Amino acid sequence: MIKSSIRKQRSLEKIKAKWISYYELLPEIGEDDEFELQNLEDIINRIYAFSLIAWYWGMVASRDILENFKEVYNVVLSQREQDFWDWKIDFEVNRYEFDENFEAMYVLAWCVGLIEDFKEFPTELIDIFPLMKIVNVWSIENFNKTLKIKSKSEILDYLDLVYRLDWAVVESSYNDEINLWNINRTAIYQRHLALNWICSKQYWDDVSVDT
Repeated sequence: MIKSSIRKQRSLEKIKAKWISYYELLPEIGEDDEFELQNLEDIINRIYAFSLIAWYWGMVASRDILENFKEVYNVVLSQREQDFWDWKIDFEVNRYEFDENFEAMYVLAWCVGLIEDFKEFPTELIDIFPLMKIVNVWSIENFNKTLKIKSKSEILDYLDLVYRLDWAVVESSYNDEINLWNINRTAIYQRHLALNWICSKQYWDDVSVDT
């Protein structure tokens, strides 16, 4: 188990090495025993939910196909996603809200070992289609048998780094500074959101990020 103070210093060393702005007084995220990870089944369901909504807003499959996917994989959507699915909120206005969840889906996939080629410092949005292909051909049984959640310590290591990177990109935008490190703000925000969710027992729609 890594002390939170040590984890903070390791993150700052990585950030300083890339000449990224940092705030030395930004608090530690907390000790390992203060966090409780989501279980594997809930993480897999969230990945499936992101996948289903992505196909839906992208309009790349018929409603019947998507309904079948939802039933076969027993996908449980959040209330916000369900409202979008049921057309209770404006489709055209809100589809871009769900578009950005690709990055959240990506970091959750990393957390369960679905992908290994993972960049800690995102400079652009990911190409989601290779990941979508993996998700959509695997059964829930294969996921449960094959995938394993990374250690709490490893996930918290990355949460601490993302927490500090999020501060850097937000601070640069507030001060009208150029983001010289090319850290993608949307990517880092969505990763922060997903990591906050996986390191808690919160409902997806209730998760927030603070820097």
